[in-house]
Amino acid sequence: MISTAPPSSPYAAYLGLDTMIPPLVSLAVFVGVSLRTQKLTPPRHDVIYLIPSDMDTVTGADVSEWVQPIDVRQVKKK
Repeated sequence: MISTAPPSSPYAAYLGLDTMIPPLVSLAVFVGVSLRTQKLTPPRHDVIYLIPSDMDTVTGADVSEWVQPIDVRQVKKK
Protein backbone atom coordinates (compact mmCIF):
# COMPACT_ATOMS: atom_id res chain seq x y z
CA MET A 1 0.00 0.00 0.00
CA ILE A 2 1.31 3.42 -0.87
CA SER A 3 0.79 5.89 1.91
CA THR A 4 1.64 9.50 2.49
CA ALA A 5 1.66 8.96 6.27
CA PRO A 6 5.09 9.51 7.81
CA PRO A 7 6.65 6.60 9.76
CA SER A 8 6.06 8.42 13.04
CA SER A 9 2.31 8.68 12.34
CA PRO A 10 -0.06 6.35 14.24
CA TYR A 11 -1.57 5.36 10.86
CA ALA A 12 1.73 3.79 9.76
CA ALA A 13 0.94 0.73 11.91
CA TYR A 14 -2.05 -0.07 9.68
CA LEU A 15 -0.15 -0.11 6.37
CA GLY A 16 -0.17 -3.93 5.99
CA LEU A 17 -3.80 -4.38 6.99
CA ASP A 18 -5.10 -4.28 3.42
CA THR A 19 -3.06 -7.38 2.57
CA MET A 20 -4.49 -9.33 5.52
CA ILE A 21 -8.18 -8.72 4.80
CA PRO A 22 -8.52 -10.92 1.64
CA PRO A 23 -7.07 -14.09 3.26
CA LEU A 24 -9.36 -13.69 6.26
CA VAL A 25 -12.41 -13.19 4.05
CA SER A 26 -11.37 -16.20 1.95
CA LEU A 27 -10.99 -18.31 5.09
CA ALA A 28 -14.45 -17.35 6.31
CA VAL A 29 -16.00 -18.14 2.91
CA PHE A 30 -14.12 -21.46 2.69
CA VAL A 31 -15.25 -22.58 6.15
CA GLY A 32 -18.82 -21.48 5.49
CA VAL A 33 -19.06 -23.32 2.17
CA SER A 34 -17.43 -26.47 3.55
CA LEU A 35 -19.78 -26.63 6.51
CA ARG A 36 -22.85 -26.15 4.31
CA THR A 37 -21.83 -28.72 1.68
CA GLN A 38 -20.48 -31.34 4.08
CA LYS A 39 -23.95 -32.77 4.73
CA LEU A 40 -25.04 -32.61 1.08
CA THR A 41 -22.37 -35.03 -0.13
CA PRO A 42 -21.63 -37.81 2.35
CA PRO A 43 -18.02 -39.00 2.50
CA ARG A 44 -17.11 -42.10 0.50
CA HIS A 45 -14.09 -43.52 2.27
CA ASP A 46 -14.40 -46.97 0.69
CA VAL A 47 -13.80 -45.57 -2.79
CA ILE A 48 -10.06 -46.07 -2.42
CA TYR A 49 -10.64 -49.83 -2.45
CA LEU A 50 -12.64 -49.86 -5.70
CA ILE A 51 -11.21 -50.22 -9.20
CA PRO A 52 -13.51 -49.09 -12.02
CA SER A 53 -13.95 -51.07 -15.21
CA ASP A 54 -12.26 -49.84 -18.37
CA MET A 55 -15.55 -48.53 -19.77
CA ASP A 56 -16.25 -46.54 -16.60
CA THR A 57 -12.79 -45.02 -16.82
CA VAL A 58 -13.24 -44.06 -20.47
CA THR A 59 -16.67 -42.51 -19.91
CA GLY A 60 -15.58 -40.74 -16.73
CA ALA A 61 -18.51 -42.13 -14.75
CA ASP A 62 -18.97 -41.16 -11.12
CA VAL A 63 -18.53 -43.82 -8.44
CA SER A 64 -22.30 -44.17 -8.06
CA GLU A 65 -22.56 -45.00 -11.79
CA TRP A 66 -19.80 -47.64 -11.92
CA VAL A 67 -20.83 -51.02 -13.29
CA GLN A 68 -19.35 -53.92 -11.31
CA PRO A 69 -16.25 -52.29 -9.83
CA ILE A 70 -13.55 -54.58 -8.44
CA ASP A 71 -13.15 -54.43 -4.67
CA VAL A 72 -9.47 -55.00 -3.88
CA ARG A 73 -10.35 -56.14 -0.36
CA GLN A 74 -12.04 -59.21 -1.83
CA VAL A 75 -9.30 -60.12 -4.31
CA LYS A 76 -7.31 -63.17 -3.20
CA LYS A 77 -3.65 -62.42 -2.60
CA LYS A 78 -1.08 -64.74 -4.11
